[in-house]
Amino acid sequence: MRPDGPLIAAGHSRDFVAAWGAVYCEVYRWRREDRFAVVPSLLGAPTFAYMPGLNYTDLNAGEAQRLAREMTGRPFNIRALAPPSGVPPAGAPVALRLDLRAFGHDGENVWQQALGASARRNVRRAQKAGLRVSDGTDRAAIASFHGLLSATLGRHGAPMMPKRLFEALIGTLDARVLLVRDPVGGEALAGLVRVRDGALVWTPWVGSRPRAGLPGSGELLYWTLIASALDAGAAIVDFGRSPAEDGAYRFKRKFGAVPVPIRWLSHRAGALHRRYAPAQKLWRAMPNAVTGALGPRLCRYLADY
Repeated sequence: MRPDGPLIAAGHSRDFVAAWGAVYCEVYRWRREDRFAVVPSLLGAPTFAYMPGLNYTDLNAGEAQRLAREMTGRPFNIRALAPPSGVPPAGAPVALRLDLRAFGHDGENVWQQALGASARRNVRRAQKAGLRVSDGTDRAAIASFHGLLSATLGRHGAPMMPKRLFEALIGTLDARVLLVRDPVGGEALAGLVRVRDGALVWTPWVGSRPRAGLPGSGELLYWTLIASALDAGAAIVDFGRSPAEDGAYRFKRKFGAVPVPIRWLSHRAGALHRRYAPAQKLWRAMPNAVTGALGPRLCRYLADY
C-alpha cells in the first residue's frame, strides 16, 4: 500500500533534535556552535555535525541543502529525509518506514496487509516456542541490550558506543528497551531501543544473538515495536537506516516498510560505507578485549556515525 501524505518523509521535531544533541554533547564532551555539535577529529580539523547519532534531523532536504551552503570552507555533516521517488539504487542510505495511517491505525489490518506471509509465520513460530518480549528502562535492561548491540556491531566491524550514552538517552527521552528472551534460561536473544518523538516511533539500534532452534526472534521484536506504536497512537514506525537492498533492508521490507531516501550532505565526497570498509575489516580482526576498550572512546571522534 502506498504511503498516505507527506508525513512519510517528515523528520524529527526541533525539540527532539535539541534534546538528543544535548545528551550526545554531554556524554562525549562536545561543544555546541549554533545548531551544530563540534566533533573533534583524530587526524585534522573538527567537524560541524547536525546531528550525530540521528539518521535524519528536523530539516527537510531543501533546508539541509541551504544549511550546507552556509558551511563553505568548514568540515560538516548533515542528514535529512527526502520524499520517496521510485526504487532506490542499491547501497543508497534509506530509512525504512511504515505508515500506520494507511491501515487505519488498526492492528489486524497491519498484520494482514503490511506484514508478509513469512513475517507472520515467524511471529507465530516465536510465540509458539514461548519467546516473549520484555519492555523496560532499568539498568539491567540497558545492560542486556548493550551486550546484544556490542556483539552485533562487532560482527559488522563497527565500534560500540558507551553504555552511559544509552542510559542518558533513555533517562531523558521517551525511550524504552524491548528484549526478546529465551523462555528457558531468560537469555536476551534480540533487542532494540524504541524512541518516540510525537507521531513518530523510531528504533535507532537493533541487536541480536542468533540461536539455532529459536526462530522468529527478530520478527517477534519488530511486530512488538509495531504494536507498541499502535498503542501509542503513532502515525509512523521507522525501523532505522539501511543501505538499499542489503539483508537488513530486505528484512524490514517484510513489515510493509517503505524506503525513504536519506540525503547525506558532507564536505567529503564518496559513499560512507566504501570509505569505512577497510577500517571495518581491520576492526573485525581485532580481539574483542581491544575493540571493547577502544570502541566507546573512538565513537567520540566519529561525526558521521
